[in-house]
Amino acid sequence: MTLAEIEARFLRAVDGCAGLVEEERLRCDRFLAMAGEPGVALENLRVQLVDEDAAVPRDLFAELVALGRAMGLNESYWSLLRQK
Repeated sequence: MTLAEIEARFLRAVDGCAGLVEEERLRCDRFLAMAGEPGVALENLRVQLVDEDAAVPRDLFAELVALGRAMGLNESYWSLLRQK
């Protein structure tokens, strides 16, 4: 998966978090991803979801896992997320 593909998929995943995390925080995640830092953006999103104790829909969770693996990130980036 290319950086451009990761970025595009991550931005769609962030859109899927609407209502789970404040929009202001999601804007920051979008900015980081578009600045070439999708791994940092994913880490921030995970922290935000955990802070909100948000239950992440299964398809969104699967996408976040796929993105994390595509970036070579440790499973700690998604292991604390709570699934619906």
